[in-house]
Amino acid sequence: MPYVKTYKLFISHAWAADEDYNRLIELLNDVQSFKVRICSDTQHDPAIDDPESVTGLQKLKWHMSDQVRSSNCALIFPRLFDTHNFWTKHIIYFCQMYGVAPLSMALPGGEELPPELAIKTKAVVDWNVESLEAAIKEYSTTRLGAT
Repeated sequence: MPYVKTYKLFISHAWAADEDYNRLIELLNDVQSFKVRICSDTQHDPAIDDPESVTGLQKLKWHMSDQVRSSNCALIFPRLFDTHNFWTKHIIYFCQMYGVAPLSMALPGGEELPPELAIKTKAVVDWNVESLEAAIKEYSTTRLGAT
């Protein structure tokens, strides 16, 4: 059986698998040239850790930091940059801290990314298998434990 590389991906989320998240997973399932392991945890409920408390906020940041650190690249939804700006900025910060490439998924209809997001991501990925596959291969960093 031939060797097939596995890429570990962090996918931005709002602690729920929404339409964009599910659409991206479907595209990733159609990629034939490599396997994917998702490092982000959409099932983690921030309410459990009381994100309003200092301790809860720190726990959530640590949890997210650990997920990004173990990834080869991060895929960010621009809509979450607008609706969950605090967390999206932290994802980008963790990417910079750990040398993980942040990639932005394209907005529909060719809309431009928010300028702050555009200058902090390595590439904009179109919503098709070819673009997704090429970006992941080009921008993924080597991580210990990646196969």
